Amino acid sequence: WVKYLKHLLYVLHNDSEDLDSDATSTSMSRAKQKAETLIQLQNVSARAVKNCPYSVQLFSVKMQGVLEEVQAGCKLLEPDDLMKIVNEATSGGFLPNQEAHLEIYLAACRIVKRRVMELVSKGTSSLDYDDTERLDTIAGGGMKKKRRRGEEIELKKFVAPLEDDLEQEVHDLTEDLREMFEAGDGYLRKTFPEWTEGRYLFMREKARVEAFVCSPLLNDVNSDDVVKCYEK
Repeated sequence: WVKYLKHLLYVLHNDSEDLDSDATSTSMSRAKQKAETLIQLQNVSARAVKNCPYSVQLFSVKMQGVLEEVQAGCKLLEPDDLMKIVNEATSGGFLPNQEAHLEIYLAACRIVKRRVMELVSKGTSSLDYDDTERLDTIAGGGMKKKRRRGEEIELKKFVAPLEDDLEQEVHDLTEDLREMFEAGDGYLRKTFPEWTEGRYLFMREKARVEAFVCSPLLNDVNSDDVVKCYEK
């Protein structure tokens, strides 16, 4: 299952390279192939988790399929779709251990965080948030900064304002991300009340996301949420 799903993801991200340079390489053909591959990814991942309901990796790929739909422009990311997959995994009773429950919740939260970062990156000079870019191009156009002796560079504006709809989507997803961490913490408390190490790992992740993603994006840098995470 895993190998086949990885193959579908490869086809999904390399469809334009596999097509010939004739009429089949038109944008319509690429869009049709991507749509068909997305449907196939959804169907195969659904069958995979039904046959192997103990596999965290397969459930994670199923959640990745939701993100692929969003990135293809088919829909907006709804964290509820991810939480349905989380509930499917945790309520089945087949996950092998408590670590698997932790990883399922972390996988869902990380997908939302990734989408937030992708949207924020639309206001930078990169095409995607993990693309390489010059870190010396920061706000302050027209200024000069000396990097090394005899060499000066022009500082250009690094971040552009997001469009209103993107800014609202970022805000909504960031709030949803906070709620997902709260739900995960509540689930671990209730299901594994004596497993303090697992809750520590989850709250550590929450604290990092709160410090570097949620609070800065929501202009809530003076919030005590990060301190509360570490206190817990």
